[in-house]
Amino acid sequence: MEQVAALTRKSLVVISHYGRDGNVDGVGAGFVIDSGGLIATSFHVIGDARPVKVQFADGRSADVLEVYAWDRKADLAILRVDAKTCPHWCWEIPTA
Repeated sequence: MEQVAALTRKSLVVISHYGRDGNVDGVGAGFVIDSGGLIATSFHVIGDARPVKVQFADGRSADVLEVYAWDRKADLAILRVDAKTCPHWCWEIPTA
């Protein structure tokens, strides 16, 4: 279990969304799901189409380019960031 946690910890991100005044309106968590810059989170974390930013485990951050997919009932959102902004080690996480 420790090995799995060590391998996947790097894929965790902090997601912040901003209100109309530009201040942080909410914060939640998510995780990188593929090398194209897709990140999974809960729909309630991102709110309703306000600016959203992702912070990676190494402290780097990226603006969310789009909400790629969402499902309110399942409380799921898939976000896309520019894959070039993601730390290279995000793509080294084993998928099997």
